[in-house]
Amino acid sequence: MAMNPFANHPSVSQRQKLFARFLIGDFTFALEQNKVRQKQFLQRNIARILRYHEQRLKRDPTSTTSRPISEANPHTTDQVSYGNAPRPTESAHLVEEGPTNGASSLVQAASTSVQASSTGVNMAATSQSNPRDDQQRGRSTRRSGRFKEIVDRIHDQVDAELILDLSNIRKKLNFKSNALDEGERPAKRQKRNTVKCYCHLTIWDNRDGFAAVPLTTKSAYCYVTGSDNGVYGPFVDLELEKPFVVKASEIRVPVTTKKVSALEIIDNYFLEFKIIPCRADSRWPPMPILGKSDGDHFGHDIKKGGSEELQGAIVARYTHLPTAPDVNIPLSVFFMHEGRTYRTKYGLQVISNWQKAGTAYIKQESKGLDLDSFLRNQPTDASLPEKKKRGPKPQSAPPPKPPPKPLPQHQPEVCYSLSGRMAEISDVAQEFRNATTKGYCCPLCEAMTFHKLQYLQFHLTTSHSKYNFSVQKPRRDPLTNELLQVHIKVDQPTKPVIKKEETETDMKWIAPAAPFDLKAFVSGDRSWTSDTPVPKLQAPSSSRPTTGYPLAKNVADFRKADRKKWKAITLETKHAQDEPESVHTSISHRAVSPSEEARSETDDEIDNEWQIDTHMERLDLLAAKENWSQWKRELTKRWDRHRMEEQLEHSLYLSNSLIRFVGKQKEWLRGSGDDELLQCFFDFLLLLKDRRAIDDNVIADVNELIFVDAPAPTSPVKLAGQRHATPVATARRDMSRSRGPEAAKARAQDSSPPPTQPGPLVANTCSICTEPLKDHHKSITFCQDPECTTALQKFHKKCVLAPPVSQKGKEKAVAAPVAPQDEAVALKTWCCKSCVARQKDRLKAKEEEREEKRRREREIVENGARMFLGSMA
Repeated sequence: MAMNPFANHPSVSQRQKLFARFLIGDFTFALEQNKVRQKQFLQRNIARILRYHEQRLKRDPTSTTSRPISEANPHTTDQVSYGNAPRPTESAHLVEEGPTNGASSLVQAASTSVQASSTGVNMAATSQSNPRDDQQRGRSTRRSGRFKEIVDRIHDQVDAELILDLSNIRKKLNFKSNALDEGERPAKRQKRNTVKCYCHLTIWDNRDGFAAVPLTTKSAYCYVTGSDNGVYGPFVDLELEKPFVVKASEIRVPVTTKKVSALEIIDNYFLEFKIIPCRADSRWPPMPILGKSDGDHFGHDIKKGGSEELQGAIVARYTHLPTAPDVNIPLSVFFMHEGRTYRTKYGLQVISNWQKAGTAYIKQESKGLDLDSFLRNQPTDASLPEKKKRGPKPQSAPPPKPPPKPLPQHQPEVCYSLSGRMAEISDVAQEFRNATTKGYCCPLCEAMTFHKLQYLQFHLTTSHSKYNFSVQKPRRDPLTNELLQVHIKVDQPTKPVIKKEETETDMKWIAPAAPFDLKAFVSGDRSWTSDTPVPKLQAPSSSRPTTGYPLAKNVADFRKADRKKWKAITLETKHAQDEPESVHTSISHRAVSPSEEARSETDDEIDNEWQIDTHMERLDLLAAKENWSQWKRELTKRWDRHRMEEQLEHSLYLSNSLIRFVGKQKEWLRGSGDDELLQCFFDFLLLLKDRRAIDDNVIADVNELIFVDAPAPTSPVKLAGQRHATPVATARRDMSRSRGPEAAKARAQDSSPPPTQPGPLVANTCSICTEPLKDHHKSITFCQDPECTTALQKFHKKCVLAPPVSQKGKEKAVAAPVAPQDEAVALKTWCCKSCVARQKDRLKAKEEEREEKRRREREIVENGARMFLGSMA
């Protein structure tokens, strides 16, 4: 029985699912382990060693002196002395208590640092008055609050929050004026009909091509009370138990800019409110709906269940985040029931605002008397006087213990996110796709915090080596240049970690004399630890993988199929007198020419010339229809013929096909004697480059094939069916390429007009001034008469738009400058001299015909009048 060699190798999707499962397992185990594990001194010792080596690097960055053998090991925690250096004090070896106090101390320290940083910034802003701020205060203060929010962009701050509170549902017609006053709100007896509901808030990333997984989902109970608003119809009062609070970090998504990925807030979100009643016998919906219904085109992927299936849900949507919903602009309300969407004439009023974290929530509308306002302010524990503890004074007090080193005033936000390929896996929960910590903290080791990013990178590299942690571009405050956010992408290693067998030689390691460079170690340098270098982390991949193209000398000829030929199939005849017939059915399933024999042994022997001829005829018709130039038509025909002869090879190998095409047609490309062909060919190369079929290296190889190994200009180039370069033109090109005083004199002598020779006008010159045409796309024009017999003649635009020449002095008349619009109109209606003469002759003939017709009419009238007078006499 044959064994399947791929039976034990999982597929790509299976490997991704296994990675997600192991990732969740590792994270969960590490989180639970930190809760019950005894605190260790490993982190303290590592911090002490890293601090010592950092001080050595600061003292002498190029320190390579070896230490005495009698010195103690610097990696031990006891008896540390290094040569003649002074022994550090006790405070130098103190370890901060923050990392060993648990998660509560970490959160408290982070919150304290945030308050301190905000207080420091405010004090600095008030103490130093900026003259620019004084000028802005002096300007008009009639700017609206909404415009101020847009200018300030509070949502870009790290600790920003969006507060959303539902107010009411009422008619969208006259929305600003049909709101109820404070005294007209539903009274206590009307609130008996209040319906308890469950309100869901969901926000999605609305960009195309991204997973339809919600960025954040929040739920809260709300109370819906219906009342009458007179002529404005029903009025639905909404009261949330607590407003929704959406943090800015919850809606940040990975955005790639110039191959650098960062978590940013975009302008393409989809926000949805859904209100569902908790009981099935409630009065629902609280407002009238329209009879017209459509299929649910918005929320067809949202799961439904419970009372939503029985009674339906009120839905409102908003798509203009991060701009907060305006209180005076209603959100259209729909009613979803049994998979159909019913429209209404009502809108939802949302009270929203962006603010910093820790700020008091937006003030809700009063629902009656506030009993807390009648109570006296109770003194808190913080305001009570402290009692002095009496006790015997110790005779010899121990020296005071120095306070621990405080955390920095400003702690940036560190965001960990899985890579793009891992985030698309459906079985990875939201909390494992993105994790955010305040300060340089590890998402797995809750009790560990660091003061520098390099310390955090060292911890991630050594303690969690099963994954790759790549630091992306950090975000800084544009005003204070402080570090606001650090984005770290988590990815699986490129190669599986193979555990080597431990030998005795692995334990024999001596620390080098040079100090340990933490920055180099984090970058991947393992020379100090005598370990194998770590491969560089993968950069974020672009939309199209960059593949290298082979050199022109390495491009092989087009392959020839080496297939085994089989004899044609002989069919049995139905009648004995019939002769046997050989028939071969092609596997290519293409059309067969009527004149082609069907007995070809293989597909390679089938003649495809008739298809190429048919395509060439179509190109001739297309060139005549779109008025292509002669060189563009010939280049297109030759390129298409080349591609069809190579059986339309895959576009991935288009660069190889281009090299072979230039190799076959280089004599024609270089010896055409006209720059228009090269201009068309270079436009064709630019089109291929824009479509990312070739790159600059391929273009350089093509130019080298055409021009580098070109024959000497004196040797005649014989091409069948093409025009030869004249000796005068060849000499001019030769002198234009040479440099030096002799070449300058030769060019000056050659600048004189050559003797006139009878012959046709050169096609690459203007028909008015007989000067050469340089730019064929911007400075030339053609005759616009459709009946022109010389439609291929070219003219300079400046010659066409030049003012008329006087007959006496042969000098151009002075004319006012022409506007570009008038120039375009003049060029669209301009005709050459022969066409103008023909048009004048035609107008003159028509005028003579009209005069002859009028003369005949006058003669008829005169004859009629003469006959009438004769009859009267």
